[in-house]
Amino acid sequence: MPAKSPSVQSTSLQLLLKEKDILKSILEFLELRGLHITQLSLERETGVINGEYSDDLLFLRQLILDGQWDNALDFIEPLKSIEDFDFRTFRYNITKYKFYELLCVKLEPGPLHDNDFAVEI
Repeated sequence: MPAKSPSVQSTSLQLLLKEKDILKSILEFLELRGLHITQLSLERETGVINGEYSDDLLFLRQLILDGQWDNALDFIEPLKSIEDFDFRTFRYNITKYKFYELLCVKLEPGPLHDNDFAVEI
């Protein structure tokens, strides 16, 4: 006599996801993997930002990501008078990355340059 199999019930589950939530998950994944250029491209194309930031902070972030170093320093200048804000460290970091960018541009291979170099930061 064959053994009876237990009754199998089929359960269906409907999952509703908003496009914005999917994009935020993808942006979070890209950030965790260090794929910042891809993350920035996706943010620009979709207009979705992963995180809750004020408009001023988003504007400052955009200045920095676009390499507008002097504009970022000008934008943050009013915070200089706030005691808890370390303007000196902020200015140092902005200047450091401005230098790195200039160094990379200067060493970028052109028609008369050799490609046998590397810039590590």
